[in-house]
Amino acid sequence: MFSRRAIAVSTRALTMRQAPIAARSFTTIAEKERAEEKAYFSKQDAKLLKKLVEKMEKREELNNETKEKHDAICDDLNSLFENHGLDRAGKDQLLYTELMEWKRHQH
Repeated sequence: MFSRRAIAVSTRALTMRQAPIAARSFTTIAEKERAEEKAYFSKQDAKLLKKLVEKMEKREELNNETKEKHDAICDDLNSLFENHGLDRAGKDQLLYTELMEWKRHQH
């Protein structure tokens, strides 16, 4: 039906017409892949940031609990000193400091 020459010419013409389409679709695929990659890493970054915020909030809560506990100890010790007529800022300051250090390390 068709000669070899006609087939070769039509194949070459067909290939020449498809080349720009293939390049165009390759660019589209590459752009799509880049967009998917960007979306993936954006989601991963969001997850990591969320975990970091949670971790920082827990650390802040821990610091608040520790500070509250320290403040409660100070209040208790201050009231003891007042009840017994001791001067925590004057002559009995060393006793006060040693008791605070003991409480901090023992409990």
